[in-house]
Amino acid sequence: MPNIINGDCLEILLTFKDKEFDYFLTSPPFKEEEFGGPQYWKLMDKVVFELERITSKAGFMFNSSTKLKTMLSRYPNIMRVLIWGKQPCSYSFRYEPIFVWQFGGFKVNKYIFKDFWSLPPVQKNSTTYENPIKLYKEILQIQPKGRVIDPFTGTGTTMKACKILGHDFTGIELDSKKPCFSVGIEAY
Repeated sequence: MPNIINGDCLEILLTFKDKEFDYFLTSPPFKEEEFGGPQYWKLMDKVVFELERITSKAGFMFNSSTKLKTMLSRYPNIMRVLIWGKQPCSYSFRYEPIFVWQFGGFKVNKYIFKDFWSLPPVQKNSTTYENPIKLYKEILQIQPKGRVIDPFTGTGTTMKACKILGHDFTGIELDSKKPCFSVGIEAY
């Protein structure tokens, strides 16, 4: 069964032991205005610090292409950037970087043979979309099985991919109305 925790991701991340998880795979909210502008980076700095503390092998974080330079300058432990090409779509940015971390001597490059995926986003309606589960499965299946955490569980894409591939999953989501809470039991 998935472990989905409803609450503030930073408060919950603080409760985990060092290196408790093998991997993180997440797609945090992109819109800085949702966090009061500068508060976005204050939150992200703390979340990334905690993810680095609790993860023992590798981490994967989707984020907006507009934040590429900022992410690389703020987080020196990013060791590689993969690209999700969104194919022809209605979004203003046609690609999304996937930032890759590596920890504790784990050789993430040993398992990554592809730097670019061309997949359309899953269109939910005219203004929202979900990242494709196929992409998450491809990222996770190139890693040895382990414990995965997603501090921004949202639609539950990481959770679904973990279920299919046999990874243990822990998710955190602040909004109890997000789809991960309704699909959680069904996905497992």
